[in-house]
Amino acid sequence: MKKSLFALHHALILLLLVWQWKEPSQVANPLVIALAATLPLLAFSAVLLRPTRNTLVFYLLLQLLYFTHAVVSFVNPMGHWSWPLLELLLTVAIFCLAVLIGRRMPA
Repeated sequence: MKKSLFALHHALILLLLVWQWKEPSQVANPLVIALAATLPLLAFSAVLLRPTRNTLVFYLLLQLLYFTHAVVSFVNPMGHWSWPLLELLLTVAIFCLAVLIGRRMPA
């Protein structure tokens, strides 16, 4: 299950990078936006191979931020709905899997 979480985590990073590459931001430099979107996730990349309960709690809080971003982007009438839908599905899957991993850990 930990490898599945690791794979979904990197799929979310890849999705955010491809999303920014396909639909660059009109407000700021696309490279800065892509780094700002993926840097918090990259910080957890090494930790997710051997997670503890505390790191999973902080990771779940981070996933709530990405979930909120997906919902706000999904209801935006000016944008496409496919990228936010994929981000929404990935964040829900990551959240559920991380909760299952955390519940199976010894106290």
